[in-house]
Amino acid sequence: MTKLLIVDDNQQSRYLLQVLLTTSGFTVEAAANGVEALSLARRRPPAMIISDILMPVMDGFALCRAWKADKRLQDIPFIFYTATYTNTQDEEFALSLGAARFIVKPSEPDKFLALLQEVSELHRAGKLPTSLAPQEDDAVFYKEYNQVLVSKLESKVLELREESLKAQKSERFLRDVLQTTPSAVFTVDPDRIITSWNRMAEKITGYGAAEVLGKKCNVIDSPTCGEGCRLFDDRVEKPGEYRECIIICKDGKELTTLKNFNLLFGSAEEITGGVESFIDITDRKQSEEALQESEKKYRDIVENAKEGIFQRQSERFLTVNRAFADILGYECPEEVIETVTTNMAAQLFVCPEEYAKLSEVLAARGYVQNFEVELYRKDCSRIWVSLSMQAVRDRQGQWLYNQGIFEDIMLKKQMEEERQQATDRLRRTLSAAIQALATASEARDPYTSGHQQRVADLARAIAVEIGLPTEQIDGLRLASTIHDVGKISVPAEILSMPRKLTALEFSLVKTHSQKGYEILKDIEFPWPIARMVLEHHEKMDGSGYPQGLTGDKLLLASRIIAVADVVEAMASHRPYRPGLGIDAALEEITVNRGILYDAEIVAVCLKLFRNGGYQLQLAS
Repeated sequence: MTKLLIVDDNQQSRYLLQVLLTTSGFTVEAAANGVEALSLARRRPPAMIISDILMPVMDGFALCRAWKADKRLQDIPFIFYTATYTNTQDEEFALSLGAARFIVKPSEPDKFLALLQEVSELHRAGKLPTSLAPQEDDAVFYKEYNQVLVSKLESKVLELREESLKAQKSERFLRDVLQTTPSAVFTVDPDRIITSWNRMAEKITGYGAAEVLGKKCNVIDSPTCGEGCRLFDDRVEKPGEYRECIIICKDGKELTTLKNFNLLFGSAEEITGGVESFIDITDRKQSEEALQESEKKYRDIVENAKEGIFQRQSERFLTVNRAFADILGYECPEEVIETVTTNMAAQLFVCPEEYAKLSEVLAARGYVQNFEVELYRKDCSRIWVSLSMQAVRDRQGQWLYNQGIFEDIMLKKQMEEERQQATDRLRRTLSAAIQALATASEARDPYTSGHQQRVADLARAIAVEIGLPTEQIDGLRLASTIHDVGKISVPAEILSMPRKLTALEFSLVKTHSQKGYEILKDIEFPWPIARMVLEHHEKMDGSGYPQGLTGDKLLLASRIIAVADVVEAMASHRPYRPGLGIDAALEEITVNRGILYDAEIVAVCLKLFRNGGYQLQLAS
């Protein structure tokens, strides 16, 4: 702690300056005149001296000249801190004596403390005068000295008239400083009687100033803190240091605080009082305890988790939990850390390429989530795990390590494999059932045998060209294969009629879309098969049947089947006419593109036939 010596014959000014400096972390000694100051300094040299000018016995100018002439003291910065009645001549004379600064009272606390800091830094850098400024002789000095003193004494007359007001302002200024500081601050006399009490002390303790002034300072101290604040007890070895202490508030509530003690000294080193400050750290203390408890719970969770948890740096594990070791078949976490040390990709990953992929994704995104990978266990058996990992960085964004978690998914993988096998069996069964329905419907109309299968092949080719997902293509193919299943309900003689159908007969044929929907609607397909069958004769302009829906109401799959169906039907033979050929069929969809048929689907269909080499396998 920096020790300062202040010199001022005005006890009130000296006291207020002591309070300011001690609450700012300095140790302070005080003297009432230059003679006392020299005596104190020669016994215990300070780090800096702050002196008034007009004082009895020895004034500030004489003190500064004697100070700079003393080889033991001349290197210590000398600062003048004097009243507002000074003039330029005073400052010039002070600096000519070797003073570091000439500060005019009153100075704002922040600026005043900043100046002290500045002088201290310049002193350490060796940029301040150390010895007495050159003088021709004592006569020259005293001539200038007398001129300055006469000027100051004349100004002193004015100062005496305003002294009371200035003292009040100065007192109010320091009082405001103490009242507005964010710490609770109070002062005591040598008998530990409280002499001042700031607003923050009121706020923290609940005691108003009127309730504590004139009382012992142990009114707020917990018995666990010892006997009072012990400011003047010989057992106080380190004044000025903060220590943790419990205080008792007015309502009986106990608060944890950090307390700071400093002594106030007068002339001849007598103790004139003490300054105590404290801050409430109850919330911080509780937060620290909560954090410690949280960390303990976190450690317990990590250690008892069923998932493997780890921290990894480069090719080594920093930490792993018990579950990590158990899942990979190691005896303990320490064995994992000691064993996996050089080539993690080869030691743990069945496919090293997966390790490279994992590292690439982690570097690009900063995290990996639910990455399924196969690992080697200690005995070289294999296990599937689901891995999630993220990069941990410092406040500057620099990478520190990776941390992650994984779980054993072997049972999940087995279940997925079994489910896939069951799904494949179901698909084969469903496909066989669909084919049986298609065969049954075509058995009643042998003249159009193979129509549904050819429509299914063309619809699938269009869907592949468009880029539909495989899952949707499978549903489209099955719906196309049985799109005419409703013809089972139409009399066979009408289906095989060797002439053009009458309006009544055609109206019976048109019911096959609805009938097909009725047959299929209660079957739980993975796709909307029944709806596709219902809509395969609808048109984009709403002129189709059975519901007269427009294109925006139709499934994309239904629109594909509609195009494939008309192309195959026109190109193939019918009982009432020979096949019109593929050119006529393509002309039909070209002319009515965007009117009856979806324009995009027509374009893809034309591309297949004209550029893709697609051909219908028509019956001979």
